[in-house]
Amino acid sequence: MARVVSGPVTFDAVPASAIGAPGQYLARPGFWHGGAGIAACWFGAAVAVAERLRAHPKLQRDAHAAMHLGAIDQQLGAARALLRELAAAIDAAPEHDHRHAVVRLRSFVERAASDVLDRVGRALGPAPLCSDREHALRCADLAVFVRQSHAEHDWAVLGQALAEQVQPWRL
Repeated sequence: MARVVSGPVTFDAVPASAIGAPGQYLARPGFWHGGAGIAACWFGAAVAVAERLRAHPKLQRDAHAAMHLGAIDQQLGAARALLRELAAAIDAAPEHDHRHAVVRLRSFVERAASDVLDRVGRALGPAPLCSDREHALRCADLAVFVRQSHAEHDWAVLGQALAEQVQPWRL
């Protein structure tokens, strides 16, 4: 993220007028679909980080590293399935916001990405972060990027919505 030109801005006494009703920004068509797109970006970065471990020669002789890769596979496989499922649902009903599914997806992918960062670091140690600039930048960027998640706040929203549903996990 250090390569992204960005910075704080301050506005003093700037005339402005409302361009929509309260809540309209979040309710506009496609807003929540875009949140799924962000989760797909997190997923892609997590896959790239995981690939650093998957391609490492130590996997053939280090059960500890292989165990971490197996755990990563579970996380990324489930995240991939959720992404595909939600993409199909959005394509089938683009007029719906799919908010609950998007929040669930973002929450899961955020946890999966964080787990990938942790497990790759545990399996490979600090060497790749010190000697592989591209990997180190990708890890740093992903750690910052997933902070766009609203984490526990989103989990509470999910829980409250689930309390009102009947058999939400029925197959």
